[in-house]
Amino acid sequence: FFDGYYGLKKKSMRFPLVPPHWNGWNSFWLETSPLIRRIIVSAAVLLISEHVISGIVFPLLYLQTHKNIYFLLTMYSEIGVLVFCLLCTLASYITGRNFTLEQGPRSTWHLIVMHHVSVLLLCTLAVYLDDRCPKEYACGLMLAHLGCSSGLHELAVVLDFSPSSSTNKPMLRFVYQVICAIVQIFLRCVHWVRDMYVLFSILYEQGNNTNTVVLLLGLTLLTLFNWEYTKHHVKLAKSQWKNMKKQA
Repeated sequence: FFDGYYGLKKKSMRFPLVPPHWNGWNSFWLETSPLIRRIIVSAAVLLISEHVISGIVFPLLYLQTHKNIYFLLTMYSEIGVLVFCLLCTLASYITGRNFTLEQGPRSTWHLIVMHHVSVLLLCTLAVYLDDRCPKEYACGLMLAHLGCSSGLHELAVVLDFSPSSSTNKPMLRFVYQVICAIVQIFLRCVHWVRDMYVLFSILYEQGNNTNTVVLLLGLTLLTLFNWEYTKHHVKLAKSQWKNMKKQA
């Protein structure tokens, strides 16, 4: 699906359905292919854990205490993960083997790079600005995008291949995907317009052209990613609806 949708630009393709798990969770892992196991481990164990720590725990601690250490932990932990992911993606491009942490197909690697580079620029800029950075707003963005929006996405990846998939529990997956799509539309499209305006206004008033250019580059790349990300989840919601009607 991803190779066709992103690689061959076949936008009319429907998201494929995972075969039903006939014995529920009892034989779930045995029925799962090695590739899907790696995706689940990456999404469930690694990425969701990182999203919880960097996208929820540290930002909330800063917003509650206003101690700078938690702001730095938020940014540096995310920067570290992004650098590691970019190196893995670079190794994947060079060798032709999939070393990406996300374990997505090659046709999605450019989206991974787009996201990681944009967020890396923004987080690095936030650390560089130090006291000139709107830290509460930055931590709020981390909560919204990393903790909430991306967290819902990673959990959806796990559900898609589990006994809670659309073929086993179509209503559950439909409701979850609708919620996920609404969150993406609101945070990454509607509210994102305000976020860009606020961040640009703050940097522009500081009068540093270099910082403003870095911000604009990061915002532009992230906006392009947000658009593809949101379209993906809307398409998933539509597919889940059609699947649920078929199984009714």
